[in-house]
Amino acid sequence: MGEVIRKQEGFKIGSRAFGKLAGEIKKNCYLPFSLISVFGTAFTCLLSYCYTDEKRTSYTVLQAFFSDEVPRETIPFLEVWKDGIGTWSFLLLPFLLSVGYLYVTASEQKSGSLRFSLIREGNIRYCLTKTLSHMLCGGMFMVLGYLLYGLLCLPFFPLLSAFPAEEAAYHLGLLGIRSVPVFLAVRLFGVFFYGMFMNLFSYLVSVFFSDTYILLCLPMMLSYIYSSVLGALESRWMDSGKEKALERTQLFHMENVFMAPAWKGRLCTAGIFLGAYILVFLLFVLRVREWTINAEEMRG
Repeated sequence: MGEVIRKQEGFKIGSRAFGKLAGEIKKNCYLPFSLISVFGTAFTCLLSYCYTDEKRTSYTVLQAFFSDEVPRETIPFLEVWKDGIGTWSFLLLPFLLSVGYLYVTASEQKSGSLRFSLIREGNIRYCLTKTLSHMLCGGMFMVLGYLLYGLLCLPFFPLLSAFPAEEAAYHLGLLGIRSVPVFLAVRLFGVFFYGMFMNLFSYLVSVFFSDTYILLCLPMMLSYIYSSVLGALESRWMDSGKEKALERTQLFHMENVFMAPAWKGRLCTAGIFLGAYILVFLLFVLRVREWTINAEEMRG
């Protein structure tokens, strides 16, 4: 009998935790901001390069839609979809994927509702719910935006089925694809994690700041600084011929979770950023405890 009661209590606790997480995700999906996240991500993908002509002029996907200089009928849709996450993605996505979360976080801190949430849930549960919701929303918005980007490209670029069998096989070989369904599934899985990791910058900023403008702008600045530091280190290792150091540095590129040729590299990159999330989570817990102590001192 006691075991049954414990199981029922455990089920109730799990249901409440899941309900709280679902509620937090729903808040982050506040309609105007979720649309900004999804459509903004799709537009960012359109800014990726998909074709370079004989004069070495590069065209973005958006330019290819309207330019007669781009032979769209010779470029497979799958190739364009694969190239949809480019340079602008790393700069803009830290803002686009987290705008809803940042708005909710800033509003809670300014309205004072944070104090009541901490009383109801406790520090660790509150921090864990916020962290998981932010990670999941980042991955979800990234996948939805990437799929929308694919839908926008469909009318302009032919599917592989439109090519002769030999030419289609040739394109698959160039893309390194053996099975299209497997590639699509693995790609979307990696893109989901990429979106999760992209939200790390905004998550870190939200731990230390509450001003809305700082919350919205600083993640993009951190992302730019991070990519610049990685680029400088890679150039240094290449110039000095330190191949092992170069390989290790390349593991810190978030896009490795879907671009690295070997699964070992993808898993290493995932482990690095999941570890970074854990470190920021611990900082978040300490920060929330500090807020709680300050609130109690003010009441006293």
